[in-house]
Amino acid sequence: FFSLWELFSNIGIINVFLYSKPSSFINTFIMYAKEGLFHHVYISSIETILGLIIGTSLGILCATILYFFSLIQKIIDPFLTTLNALPKTALGPLIIIILGTSYKGIIGVCISLNLIITIISSLNYFCSVDPSLIKMMVDHGITMPGKRLTGRLIGKSLRFLNNHNIISKVSGSYDEGNVSFYILPSIKYAIDNEKIVAMSNALDQLNSQEESLIK
Repeated sequence: FFSLWELFSNIGIINVFLYSKPSSFINTFIMYAKEGLFHHVYISSIETILGLIIGTSLGILCATILYFFSLIQKIIDPFLTTLNALPKTALGPLIIIILGTSYKGIIGVCISLNLIITIISSLNYFCSVDPSLIKMMVDHGITMPGKRLTGRLIGKSLRFLNNHNIISKVSGSYDEGNVSFYILPSIKYAIDNEKIVAMSNALDQLNSQEESLIK
């Protein structure tokens, strides 16, 4: 394919201005590689990752604050809805004008792309939790308001889940770090069709043997 593409471009069958040719791609790539292409890719990747980390962290933090302060949530919610309805790149030029075209501007654009989405998504997840479930967790000590996460507290929570048939211990102790358990319902109890057929045939054979003995 590429050989025909190059051949047709050289003999004039294909318009090089519109479709270019493979040799031009290779030469351009080599030229940019010599001028520091991979260094620019590395810097852009770092800027993008930093923007995503900062934007996601700020989004979760803001969603947590809005979840615990309902008045602020009611005031901010219309603005979040409006910002979410805007094209995600609409604020890009404005941010670049304010922060410049350096790494600050790139990171700022990355933050603007995922900040609002993270706030809205995290807040929706927080609000969708059943209040009765939260109350039950607090009453049984599964949550840790003002408590330090310890092995004893984890063991107590695991035993509570075990008593309510949510998990089942396989080996070890809930108070030790070597415990292993599975969550119910588990794939351990799944039976494929072949086993069901085999059990059905075995039962039929037993019934046939009983009937023959009766006769």
